[in-house]
Amino acid sequence: MSVFRQIYNALKSDAYAKALKAKALKPSKEGVGEPPRITFKKQIEAYFKDAAARDFVEVLAMQAVGMGFYTTCASQEKYPKAEDAKNIVDAFNEDNDIDDLLQDTGRELVATGNSLWQLLTPGSVKNVLHVPIVSFERVFTNEFLKFTETELTRQKNIKLGFRQTTEYGGNLIPPDSVWFFRLNTLDGSGWGSGVMRVLLEEYSWQEYEKNTGQYTTRTRPSLLEIKAKLDLDLIEIFEKFAGPLEAYVTEDKKLAEKIEAELKTLPKYGGRLVASGKGGLEIKTPPLEPRARFGESIEYLWNQFCLGGLTPLPKLFTTPGFTEASAKAAINIADRLVLPTQRLIKRRVEGLWRKVIVAADSSLDPVKASVRLNWGAPETPEVIAADLIHAAELGLIRFEEFRKNAVKFGWELWTETTTTSQETDSK
Repeated sequence: MSVFRQIYNALKSDAYAKALKAKALKPSKEGVGEPPRITFKKQIEAYFKDAAARDFVEVLAMQAVGMGFYTTCASQEKYPKAEDAKNIVDAFNEDNDIDDLLQDTGRELVATGNSLWQLLTPGSVKNVLHVPIVSFERVFTNEFLKFTETELTRQKNIKLGFRQTTEYGGNLIPPDSVWFFRLNTLDGSGWGSGVMRVLLEEYSWQEYEKNTGQYTTRTRPSLLEIKAKLDLDLIEIFEKFAGPLEAYVTEDKKLAEKIEAELKTLPKYGGRLVASGKGGLEIKTPPLEPRARFGESIEYLWNQFCLGGLTPLPKLFTTPGFTEASAKAAINIADRLVLPTQRLIKRRVEGLWRKVIVAADSSLDPVKASVRLNWGAPETPEVIAADLIHAAELGLIRFEEFRKNAVKFGWELWTETTTTSQETDSK
């Protein structure tokens, strides 16, 4: 093959490769940053102000991180220094209270799909601090929704990172000084999304009008707004119809005017009315049961709201008639829903630990050390008395160790001093 043909093929291959690079970020968002679809302030306000929304977050978050965690590492045979790496990670976790930090991170991830830790010492990675997600308003990524420089970011001089709101200083925080947790990016966004977005998003669609021959846009309020309106309507219905609607009927016009004036002065929670006049007085109460027509609609809306919350467990607390089998099925479903959250947290935290190990001791290999985050508490093997006696017979444990462990089983063992003292007392 000639030199010119090789050059031509190389140029053609390079141009072809460039043409195949698909972007994950819309050109309109390049360099200007991307705000969340629903502001984080609004999402967290909904968490605090709506009991059902808060319950969705708490249930899923506590299922994901509420049980705590413990660390393990590779065996001594696989990597002799693995225990040293684990000790570094354990000290880091204790110094930064990572267990409590993960509780807040789990709540934010479930609610908003995002959470950030500030690396107070990016070079040494000794200290981290949870930064409230409400403090951020924009994220700046490259065209692949990553935080590494590309040809595009260099050409357009795009600064990558996270922009905080003016209330928090309005600074652009560089990506290498934060540790970013991002969950569910199906819509090609630099931000993740959680259950609050589903509950707070409006839904719009085009509907064809036969009379005009045109399409009009219709918008359904968010599920949380529908629920809030329903809550308010039920309060108004209760206030309006808690007391019976009464009609005072009389042929005496002066008496009617007198009763009307007296009724206006009665206290809100009832009173006594005494009236006299000609023609008699009749009080009629029309039968009204306004909620009877809305029961099924209310149940439908509540079911939709629970579906948006991604967990059926609140139904167990509010709906009578749930059987034990139904409860177990609901719990099993909820357990599967938290697995993605657990995987994300585990992967990101272990990635941070690798940086912590290298920063503390560059001679350690974090990959070979394989320090892992495990959810729950470590399993403690159950030891029975027969196993203890058998281990002593085989010489696997010393005599002193046998006596100390036997005491844990409730055995009353005397020391040599105690025996001598008791023999002296008997004499």
